[in-house]
Amino acid sequence: MELVREVLAAWNSHDFERWLACWDATCEWLPRLRGQVEGTQIYRGHDGLRRYWQEDDSVWATFLVEFGDVRAVGDQVIATGTGTARGKESGVEITTPLAMRFQVTERKIIRGESYLDVNEAFEAVGLSEHDAPADS
Repeated sequence: MELVREVLAAWNSHDFERWLACWDATCEWLPRLRGQVEGTQIYRGHDGLRRYWQEDDSVWATFLVEFGDVRAVGDQVIATGTGTARGKESGVEITTPLAMRFQVTERKIIRGESYLDVNEAFEAVGLSEHDAPADS
């Protein structure tokens, strides 16, 4: 859970190198928010994460995540809370419930996935919607 807290803190401080250091070189990242707009994409390895970060940077002036619940389920960690982003061109701000699921091996993230449906994230790790935080 410590590694997931680190990757989230690096995200919020917009520290790409610190964020990247949390990921294994063979990792996969599946961002669902972007998938809602552009279709599902999986970013693989550090080169894929660099491309993702650059693409994200071109769209969002800010994108912050705040997670009130972070818990381990086997070799996975699930974080639930809220994402708030402001468009770079439009200035429009959105706030949405958000969950992220990370699979961790040998103190590196090997797979990450974000969800706009918190219950879907819980189901992905074998928990039910009753296990989700009350505010999700």
